[in-house]
Amino acid sequence: MKYSTLKNFGNLKINKDNLLGVYSPKFISKKIDFDKLLKNSLKKSIGKPPLKDYVKGKNSVLILIDDITRTTPIKKILPYVLENLRKGGIKKNNITIIIAYGTHRKMTDKEKKDRIGEEIYKEYIVTDHEWKDKNSLIKVGETISKIPIVVNKKVLDTDVVIGIGQINPHRGVGYSGGAKILFPGVCGSDTVGKLHWEAAKLRSEDLLGVYPNSISKQINYAAGLAGLDYIVNVIEDSSGECVDIVCGDFEKAHQKGIEVAKKIFEVFIPQKADIVIFDSYPADIDFWQAAKALYAASLAVKDGGTLIMKTLCYEGISGTHANIIMKHGCQTIDKVQKLINNNSINDLVVAAVMIWISQITMQKAQCLIISEGLNEAQCIALGCKKISDLDNALNISLKKHGDSSKIVVFSKLTKSYPKIAN
Repeated sequence: MKYSTLKNFGNLKINKDNLLGVYSPKFISKKIDFDKLLKNSLKKSIGKPPLKDYVKGKNSVLILIDDITRTTPIKKILPYVLENLRKGGIKKNNITIIIAYGTHRKMTDKEKKDRIGEEIYKEYIVTDHEWKDKNSLIKVGETISKIPIVVNKKVLDTDVVIGIGQINPHRGVGYSGGAKILFPGVCGSDTVGKLHWEAAKLRSEDLLGVYPNSISKQINYAAGLAGLDYIVNVIEDSSGECVDIVCGDFEKAHQKGIEVAKKIFEVFIPQKADIVIFDSYPADIDFWQAAKALYAASLAVKDGGTLIMKTLCYEGISGTHANIIMKHGCQTIDKVQKLINNNSINDLVVAAVMIWISQITMQKAQCLIISEGLNEAQCIALGCKKISDLDNALNISLKKHGDSSKIVVFSKLTKSYPKIAN
């Protein structure tokens, strides 16, 4: 009997007759000069003039940046963006940088300095998006699904709004990046919640890696209405190295970036498996982020199969939503709707994520978790079972599905999504 040894999974041994394959996002071996690429991308803006020309004659600029849950190299991007603004005549004291949290936890001062760069953090106005503060928000309209477009007032008070982020597969919108930095990045909690709730009505198969889709169209509409002018989006390979950078119009540049991203993130497998083994690196600060790997894994497992998830989650389930999940547990959409109707749950963001998770762990497949950061009670609330190690999890799964079970393995599954090869 021949075995494959998986070094990234604690030297786990799997019978080669069972193994369909081991997959990860593509690695681009060609080394790219990041600084040169960014300079050229800012000059050759897609659907817009070069940034320094676009801001000429304008007075104020708002820069939206993503937070610590993303791997966007903000510290490397900001100096070039700020240099272009200076060349375009924008004064330093007329530039504001806002961290677009959505409803994520706030970053510490140290995290901000590390992410933005200490010099820029000291010399420029850097603020947090206050998604709970209704006085800092304003409504500008509604989407076709009646989602209120309630955004940070600074978006409307500024001449030019620039969004900096990265393009990755995303369960709720198809692909991150683009207009998502504004909607829901700097929106009110009700807006963020209703957007997530709308996505909860759809399956992972309907959204993850699918673009455009009914959710992304509403996001683009909202960002256009609110006034997102320009984006800088990075695409990274499986090693975290930059592959490409797209700059310019938030729809046209984003679409171009997605074309590049699909070549990296789409992983083709021969068939669905009885057992899917995967990790959530690098999005493993908490389960809120690590769940992106779970959503992707659900596309590769047979109904009634088993998912084996290796994840760190050193901040537990979530920095802002854990209490609700622990109180009620992940539930089906009908049960969550009842909890909303009787005011047991008022947060639609967590309600939607509870449904997304339950669609997998309670309705599609058994989920076994190996994690240092999650305890047994937290795993139960997620509809999962905590297991001590990968070997034990695999043995449990093989007993359930039989010695001829088909197994597929994914590393860095928050950075990819599987598709069945034709």
